[in-house]
Amino acid sequence: MATGCISDAVGEFDELLEQEREARALVPGNVTRIGGYVKLAFAGAGAYFEQGRTTSGRKLFDETVEFVHQGDDKTQTLMALPRIAHIARLTGEPGHLKFVKELLDWVEPSIHPKGWRSSDPLTRAIVANIENDTQAAKNALRKLDGLETGIGHYIPSISRIMGLAAHTAGDPFAAAAHFEDSIVFCRNAGYSPELAWTCHDYAELLISESAMFDKVKIFELLEEGVAAAEKVGMIAVLERIANLRDSVGQQLPAGLTERQVEILALVAGGLSNPEIGKRLVISNNTVARHLSNIFAKIDASNRVEATTFALANGISANDSSA
Repeated sequence: MATGCISDAVGEFDELLEQEREARALVPGNVTRIGGYVKLAFAGAGAYFEQGRTTSGRKLFDETVEFVHQGDDKTQTLMALPRIAHIARLTGEPGHLKFVKELLDWVEPSIHPKGWRSSDPLTRAIVANIENDTQAAKNALRKLDGLETGIGHYIPSISRIMGLAAHTAGDPFAAAAHFEDSIVFCRNAGYSPELAWTCHDYAELLISESAMFDKVKIFELLEEGVAAAEKVGMIAVLERIANLRDSVGQQLPAGLTERQVEILALVAGGLSNPEIGKRLVISNNTVARHLSNIFAKIDASNRVEATTFALANGISANDSSA
């Protein structure tokens, strides 16, 4: 079981599942000695879900829940909570979230080890994200303040979860900083699963915040997320990334209308106001009015800045009706 957390972190899911099966053969009759098995078992269930093997994931998850209910050693189970909460977010199944909340109510923090000081707020941060609970996210962030970038045994990237919490709490710029930290750490450490999820969550943030919408950056994140997920066979996050790619392809940056994007594309192509008016069969005054509204939306003061914004968001003359 000692190497299971390594297999989990780098995305060697088949090896992780084999270790879970070997460990399970040792635990019948020892349900009070939960120890590290519960963390390994829930990681195994998570691996099934990541691979898109939903039926196997549900079976192992439910069996481990039953195992937990038979035991009396809460400590290791509680240390597994951030991973269980991640599973609840991944699957969206109410029963998984209900179990997380049950365990949160089960603990008396004062009698549990130091590690619970991070496991509790990490779990609550994920739950807050699932339920879009702004205040709960803020509370979790206060408790997580000062934690270093990293991952624990079977625990998701701390910086990624802090990014989720900051996003839920309404601080998108802090969220972006946490996601950046998580990407650098996971990329350097070779932690493909958390890298894939961080790229997904970061892209989701940028898509949802019009002031931060950057089509080029979003697609870079999605491409890196795909590469990391494909490397280890993470079907579930690949499906989510595909959905994000579809949505960003349909979404216009900074709240621009299709007409405004069309005009901005022509500006980026170097056309003057009269040339734009001629191209679109509209008056110079109409062009000027559109540009005034466009500049206000994208916070640009001149055509050079507008062109820079256009190129950063993948808007070019090819997007016009030319």
